[in-house]
Amino acid sequence: MPSDAVRTTDGEFGAALHAERDALVRFVQGLRVPAHDVEDVVQDALARAWRSREGFDPARPLGAWLRKTALHCWLDRRARARRDQATDSTDELVDPRRDDAGQRLDLASALASLPTLERELVLRFHRDGASLREISEERAMPLNTVKSHLHRARRRLAAFEVRR
Repeated sequence: MPSDAVRTTDGEFGAALHAERDALVRFVQGLRVPAHDVEDVVQDALARAWRSREGFDPARPLGAWLRKTALHCWLDRRARARRDQATDSTDELVDPRRDDAGQRLDLASALASLPTLERELVLRFHRDGASLREISEERAMPLNTVKSHLHRARRRLAAFEVRR
């Protein structure tokens, strides 16, 4: 069945999705998705397409719609991984042997000890989950300058822990 044929039933739509699967795998691989994530991205895209099938315009090519969906699935997966990594990084700032109130106070003290710019960048990156590029654009700063400030801030936070 051609990918731009009119599909009126779920069965026809499912068959059309299946027919596009190999092309979708090649597209996802072309995005330089790590090999261990390719199948997951393809499955996410197909599942998302299936859930959104009522909104699909059968007069348009299915392949293009699926590729756009797969791209969004990959971008969502990367953003989620970045947020998870940022959350893990902020968890390292907290000592699990201390009570919550003490941890919050120590973290607040450590953050307060940072210069204003470094504190704002650390919070924007780790707490808010903003990407380095987003912070760079928001601050109108070169990307490497943002990285340098974050590196210095992390070193200062680590030194604060040692001084305590």
